Amino acid sequence: MAETTIIDRYRFYLANARGLTANTVQAYAGDVRRFLEWLDGEPDDLDDMHPLLLGRWVAHLTRAGKRRRTVIRHVASVRSFYQFLTHSDGRFRSSPVPVAGRYPMKSETSEPHHRGTAEVNRLLAAADGDTPNGIRDRAALEMLYATGIRLSELHAMDLGDLDRLDCTIVVRGKGNRQREVLYGGPASDQLHRYLLHGRPALCGHEQPALWVNRNGGRLSKQALGNLVRRYADKAELRSGVHPHTLRHSFATHLLEGGADLRVIQELLGHRSVATTQVYADVTKPEARAAYLRHHPLARPAEPRLIIRA
Repeated sequence: MAETTIIDRYRFYLANARGLTANTVQAYAGDVRRFLEWLDGEPDDLDDMHPLLLGRWVAHLTRAGKRRRTVIRHVASVRSFYQFLTHSDGRFRSSPVPVAGRYPMKSETSEPHHRGTAEVNRLLAAADGDTPNGIRDRAALEMLYATGIRLSELHAMDLGDLDRLDCTIVVRGKGNRQREVLYGGPASDQLHRYLLHGRPALCGHEQPALWVNRNGGRLSKQALGNLVRRYADKAELRSGVHPHTLRHSFATHLLEGGADLRVIQELLGHRSVATTQVYADVTKPEARAAYLRHHPLARPAEPRLIIRA
């Protein structure tokens, strides 16, 4: 079977059987393609793989100057590839997967980078503009901090995901899992302003995307990430501010305020085998009460007439 065919089938497996995001599928498939290219001169048949071969692959990546985090991802990609071969072709069913043994390679741990409430407020205030783009930027920043969502989740938002009376948004997270997140009064105010004065000047009614560019199309993830860094510079914050900084700040400020960790995990959309049962115990009223009680910018939204954008 041609290598390209194997890679295409592997992509399908990652996207459909494992439910991984498009970015993760692309990264894993690229890693495996490079691994198969490196195998030229090694075993002619994939069935001839053995655990020590992974060690040579890791040594090759290290000599090439790859960062530890990148090497770890390559190892995970190759392991996933052999799981795919096991499930799809029946290979390795009578023996351990060749790369399952001795290379867990845990990444160095570090504290998540977050900013204090004063710095976050400076960042939000830096985007206080009156142009359609400026109004949009302030609303997007407020939404990132108010909800703790990922940049990819912000990018994917559609108008139909909003419930503005309830101040909730349906978010599509990793693995295409959906969850409902909450936002408070300040984010609601800026969102209302954007839908009334910003978005109509940028696009027509037929556009489903919530965040749009000056040409009326969906604002790209790169543009959303750049606006965070741009306003961080304008606010004269220290370097290293990016969209995930607001996500870390959201979680840290809730935790510092006394919110239960399992509620924070629910709001962030974190899931694992070990904690799924804990998440199942969190009810919507619990999450709402904890959010409104502990988030610094979570005062209730004022009742208002809904503008249909």
